[in-house]
Amino acid sequence: VGNLLYVGTIEERKGLSYLIDAISMLENNASVKLNVVGKVVDQVYYQNLQRQIKSLGLINNVNFLGRVSDETLAECYQKAEIFTFPSLLEGYGIVLIEAFNNGLPIICFDNTAMPYTVKDGVNGFVAKNKDASDMATKIQLLMGNAPLRKKLQEGIENSVMHLKRQEDFENGIELFFCNAISL
Repeated sequence: VGNLLYVGTIEERKGLSYLIDAISMLENNASVKLNVVGKVVDQVYYQNLQRQIKSLGLINNVNFLGRVSDETLAECYQKAEIFTFPSLLEGYGIVLIEAFNNGLPIICFDNTAMPYTVKDGVNGFVAKNKDASDMATKIQLLMGNAPLRKKLQEGIENSVMHLKRQEDFENGIELFFCNAISL
């Protein structure tokens, strides 16, 4: 119970410090494991995260895997219960779709593009931006809750079925320009 996954670069704008704080707030957090997959872009930030993890007593809870093979990444998705994405600034996180394709409910912040993909209580949970306590509440609610996870997975299936395809965007652009020319 409590297998969390984060996939992305390790840098300040990805908000991992908030996720680590959230984990420290969980009841029975000793059973929570977070796998962090991704390249360290900011060494100073990474060192700060290591100090934060140590000071909160979470050394056995957080595992930085670095960049991994496709096979290892697939294993990480399969073993995870929840995909956590605490990014503070994101154009559009393609990892959200990867998580959905692996049936993982997502917990993210309510900033930038995330709420357009993650619908609170439908296919994941959206926490208040930079609010580790709210994120902890959402993680606690979902961890080990099989009926809620099943409900969110049904929401994921529906969300994935309605994702736009490249062809949809191209048709939309063409329609826009055709309408603009006729004005």
